[in-house]
Amino acid sequence: MNLSSSRQSSGDRQRKARARDHAPPLSAWLFAVLFGLIFVVLFNIVAASVSVPRSEAFLNHNRSRLDRFAQIAKEYPAKMRVVILGNSSIKYGTEVDEETFRIAATDDVHVLRIVNNWASFSDFAPFAEQILALNPDVIVFQADLLGRVRLKEFPPKEIKFQRYLIWQVAGQGDWNPDMSDQAELQEDCTDFNDKSDARFARRNSAVSEWQRVDLTDPGAQQAKQFIETALTRNIKVALLYMPVTEKAQPLQDQVVEKLSPAVNDLLKRDGVSLLQYPHPTDESHYSDFVHMNKIGREVFTSWLVPELKRIGASRQIR
Repeated sequence: MNLSSSRQSSGDRQRKARARDHAPPLSAWLFAVLFGLIFVVLFNIVAASVSVPRSEAFLNHNRSRLDRFAQIAKEYPAKMRVVILGNSSIKYGTEVDEETFRIAATDDVHVLRIVNNWASFSDFAPFAEQILALNPDVIVFQADLLGRVRLKEFPPKEIKFQRYLIWQVAGQGDWNPDMSDQAELQEDCTDFNDKSDARFARRNSAVSEWQRVDLTDPGAQQAKQFIETALTRNIKVALLYMPVTEKAQPLQDQVVEKLSPAVNDLLKRDGVSLLQYPHPTDESHYSDFVHMNKIGREVFTSWLVPELKRIGASRQIR
């Protein structure tokens, strides 16, 4: 070994020795890992316990639509007014012009439709007084809202809490934990056309893991109180079951059975009707197992409009 290589080898040993001397001890690594775990656990505990505000985008957008609907009602006092509350199956099952609030080009009925994906009544509770103040002729209430409860939030609450903290720091735009466009949420009826078994399996899994029917839930009590208040103001209420494909019918039947005590109790009241599509559903009218395509919307809406007129016509006063 020559002198040059000997010096190089000696230098390498010295550098490695210095690196060992300056490396964090094992206790420091363990402390860092432990601190990280504690931080994650505490963050999740705080996120689960802190009340994350509702999406201001969802509230503001629909409050604005309610104001516009009220203005149209003043301009056309003789026309029937209908408010529809429900989930995405309502959105994909009805044809409503969001600018004029006309349903299926019908000129004598104005319809305001407020929807939320995987909806529970708690989504619409902030609008309750504003809806009742409209004094509509009919409120169409998707029957699922009488007891549908979300077991999980989407996005999960921890992610919403993280986004909320970032929004607090940045302070830009409306608070919108779902990062969704609210106009699109109400209006988009794109026919995505997916009837695969995999999608159906995912939906079954999502329904069982993410939702349940609980008639004792506070949201269910809110829904019942909302309907009771509407009836005292002589507003007609129509409970609606949206039709589904044959493949999804067993799952729908389970929901209907669980909701039946609440539905049957309300149907004993004057002013409450049940809307159930009376015809066999054609699978070609659906883009998946529960959401209708354009043809389905046209067919279903052509049946729904006369039903709304029939129910609304029985109202004697405004």
